[in-house]
Amino acid sequence: MWPKPPTLLDLPLEIANQILEKMEPMDRLTARKVCRSLKTAVDEFGIHFDKISINFCTNCVLLDLDGTRIEYTENDVYSKDLEIILDEALELEIFNTEYTPAHVKSFLEILKLKKRVNVKKIDLKNFLFTDILSIISYMNAQVIEYIKMQYVGSVDQFERLTCLDQWKNAHYCIIVDSELENVPIEDFFHFKEFEVESRSFSTQNAIEIRNDLLKRSSFQSCTIWFHGGNSNEIAKVFQPDYDGDNEYELDYITGDNAKFEIRCGIGLFVEEFCANQWEFVVQRC
Repeated sequence: MWPKPPTLLDLPLEIANQILEKMEPMDRLTARKVCRSLKTAVDEFGIHFDKISINFCTNCVLLDLDGTRIEYTENDVYSKDLEIILDEALELEIFNTEYTPAHVKSFLEILKLKKRVNVKKIDLKNFLFTDILSIISYMNAQVIEYIKMQYVGSVDQFERLTCLDQWKNAHYCIIVDSELENVPIEDFFHFKEFEVESRSFSTQNAIEIRNDLLKRSSFQSCTIWFHGGNSNEIAKVFQPDYDGDNEYELDYITGDNAKFEIRCGIGLFVEEFCANQWEFVVQRC
């Protein structure tokens, strides 16, 4: 009788770890489902993905793990896989394609079990604002750097978001395809870079940018999308004698000799129904 060939678990720990290290993350995810011993070994070693994309559909959940796509029709299997791979992901993107409350509830239950998710970047699409608040609150406030929201439902009590440590500690923020109303522009001034779509952008907002934001050494750039035709009045905030076109590029130098480029004009990529949407950009030179 021939002796039974050794398995991965029969090898010395150092060699087994070298083999796990050379395995692709997807292979490790598969290996941990073989037996309890492999599950323990893989979990101790970890499964790292740079980017996890989750797409909530009506009858399934789609996961894209660094370009490898998996379709889950059984919620239990999806939940178990996601619980382990969330530990070491750098970027998390979630698209609630067909708005499925059951999937959102299940995802929040996973986050509750994890308590803290150590992603640097989170990108949320087509969520209710209350769901966004819940999801972001589970991100590690000491790790999160980038927050993006797109196609957000009705925004109520925006200050609930600005009170979160995750919001306060992040460096970059994008909120687009989601018109904010009556949101103080200064709520974004702590970011190095931000892009926001607002129903309006007033001369007073421009004054606040000039008198506060441009004096912050950490600030690099901002883009503000808005509706309206007061671009000339905004230009005069930075160049009082301005008497030019509605669309312009200006240079502005602060009292500390920091130089900025100011641009304002009709957005290049707006649809016909948003023809009156303007783009205001400030960029540190």
